[in-house]
Amino acid sequence: MRVISECRLIDERSSEQVYWRRDGKSLAPGYYVVRNPPGGPARRYNEDAVFRGPYPLRGEARAALEQLLALTDARAVSAPPPAPAPPLARSPAPRLGQR
Repeated sequence: MRVISECRLIDERSSEQVYWRRDGKSLAPGYYVVRNPPGGPARRYNEDAVFRGPYPLRGEARAALEQLLALTDARAVSAPPPAPAPPLARSPAPRLGQR
């Protein structure tokens, strides 16, 4: 996406959007790669989004995005699967008349 003015950007669909940041500071004009938190809505340009940039050219931002995606894919492939949870230990139920 491309920041065009204070709190305004053009997204990858060529739509003008508003953005805001937790620190209240505007981004410098240029191209950015934006990541939203996992599980959250995509294409939200709010305080939860992480803006990486600015890049002076769109091609540079695209290259940064591809590099980021390659790193993410490499981590997903090389990460070992999570270990299964150990079975829950169960105590035998007390017999009637016992404590």
